[in-house]
Amino acid sequence: MLNKKIDFNFIISIIGLPVLLVVFFTIFGGNRFFSYINFFNIVQQSVAPSFVVWGICFVMIMGSYDMTPGVTIILASMVSTLLAIKFGYIGLLFGGILTGLIVGAINGFSFLLFKVPSVILTIGLVMIYEILSSVMSKGRGLYLPDGLGLLSHAPYNLIIWIIGGVIAYFLYNRTIIGLHIQTIGSSEKIAKNAGVNVERMKLIGFLICAIFGGIGGVFYQSYGRFVQPQIGLTSLLLVFPALTGFFML
Repeated sequence: MLNKKIDFNFIISIIGLPVLLVVFFTIFGGNRFFSYINFFNIVQQSVAPSFVVWGICFVMIMGSYDMTPGVTIILASMVSTLLAIKFGYIGLLFGGILTGLIVGAINGFSFLLFKVPSVILTIGLVMIYEILSSVMSKGRGLYLPDGLGLLSHAPYNLIIWIIGGVIAYFLYNRTIIGLHIQTIGSSEKIAKNAGVNVERMKLIGFLICAIFGGIGGVFYQSYGRFVQPQIGLTSLLLVFPALTGFFML
């Protein structure tokens, strides 16, 4: 296990901002904001975006950009829906993870092969994935059957949310993968001199990002029950909340 000092200033800043927001909205919103139901709804709505933020951190910490999480959500929603209709909840979860694995592998290997800036590469891939989503759905939306929406309800969604958060934390803070990713983010040259396989780590970063995005897609579909293809880079709108969350950290 890696030894790492706890950054209390970082923890205070992360906890302090939400507390200030709660105080602000409580003052101006009163009981309408500061209530169990409202906080419960906030947590419920944070489940799917959280997975996208956790995943994108593994790429952006290294100084790269991945603009595909939005379209990954769409593709994962479609694949998981198609598999869920045949295999139930196993197909629902497996579809999200499988989609993430495939998208992450394509993103990572393309980045290593073409040697172009990641933001340019992934925007180009977004356009390809959007076309693929339109072909997959034949230009129409896909509905998740009513009997397969259990993951949109507590405690099932919260259990997976907590497990996902713990996995992301340990991957980043308590594994060699996380240590190497942070080293690359500090200085890629130093990381190479220290013996870190930078290309391998960047591939792993894209894989982790897409897998978490795929799981996020499962939750987006479980909550909304409907997904439709996007074209013209409109899927990028789903990336911006994750980027906001990353930069706030």
